[in-house]
Amino acid sequence: MDSYSGFFDNYRGCATGLGKHLALAGITEVFCCGLALDFCVGSTAIDAQELGFNAYLIEDCCRAVAPESLATMKQKLEKAGVKLCMAKGVPEIVASA
Repeated sequence: MDSYSGFFDNYRGCATGLGKHLALAGITEVFCCGLALDFCVGSTAIDAQELGFNAYLIEDCCRAVAPESLATMKQKLEKAGVKLCMAKGVPEIVASA
């Protein structure tokens, strides 16, 4: 089944179980990075935020597929409340959580 998000399939009909697993483990912060920021990484961060996690996207540890889709995803991230950060700031965020 196709899935841009680590949490749901593309139609949001099936959960992957990741959200439940993280919640049961007491995880409150989710840091996302990787390739395809404008698709997989961004979708995972948005779903994490919508599931009640504090979602962060580590910008300098990501790459987008295309400039046009990157601009669209950044708008979606902002609207969802996903926080953008840089790798050097992650330890400070974790320490304050």
